[in-house]
Amino acid sequence: MQMMRKRFWVIFGIICGCVVVLCSVFALVFRLKTIDVEFRTRVSEETNLPLGVQNQIIESGEFSYGKNIVFMNFNKNIAKIEKSNPFIKVEQVIRHFPNVARVYISERIPKYRVQDENNTESWYILDDEFKILDKVSTGELKLNNVFNGKANYFDRTIEITPESFKVSAYIGDFVSNNANMNLLADVLSGIYGATTDYFVASKISFTSAGSLEVTIRASGCRIIIDEFTSVKEKIYAGVFCYYQEIKEDAGLDLSSSYVRVEKLSDGRFLGHLIQE
Repeated sequence: MQMMRKRFWVIFGIICGCVVVLCSVFALVFRLKTIDVEFRTRVSEETNLPLGVQNQIIESGEFSYGKNIVFMNFNKNIAKIEKSNPFIKVEQVIRHFPNVARVYISERIPKYRVQDENNTESWYILDDEFKILDKVSTGELKLNNVFNGKANYFDRTIEITPESFKVSAYIGDFVSNNANMNLLADVLSGIYGATTDYFVASKISFTSAGSLEVTIRASGCRIIIDEFTSVKEKIYAGVFCYYQEIKEDAGLDLSSSYVRVEKLSDGRFLGHLIQE
């Protein structure tokens, strides 16, 4: 009996020792040691970033080296990277065991510009998630120092009138609690469905009469929607109508024209070009 008890404690001690050793190895081996960054373009091709840029991104994330990678939550690190680097979108952070974390990023593309209510020569630049990427003066050509590419925001963004879209945040922040955000997203979806080019539009405005107007960049022709229901489908119908008209007559002057969209009895939407 005494021998069995002694054997039990020996086996128990061995098991406990093994557990302690395993826990120690687990804690040591799986400590976060290395962070690296992979940048993917809009067509998902991997692109090498300069080492200095990678280090800048990693440092902005304020990662806790030495902590166990298995139990780490990277949400705060992601938020810090995106705040410090407005043009960066962190797609995900993936653990590569035993001790590496890889940050996958992509570039945020400017989509909108909104005039500062307090300074008519100053503009907020936003992407399609309504993150504030930059604040520039009229016509300013900025250098994006993360991806080293020049971007003329006034040629490749859609103006939103400040009366319809209030911006009260800082660069790197997201605009939130704006009643028109969903409508603007639907407008972009409708445009993209009809042309595969967001930037065919130069301006989106909500008029005092309660309608929504989308101005076509090339001609100045406007697409007008009176009711804010089925916005995506209505914009699609309006842009489609516009392109059908210029396809039939390429020399048609549409600078003082507009497209009015109506709902048919079968539920479809149809645009009508009206020349003033």
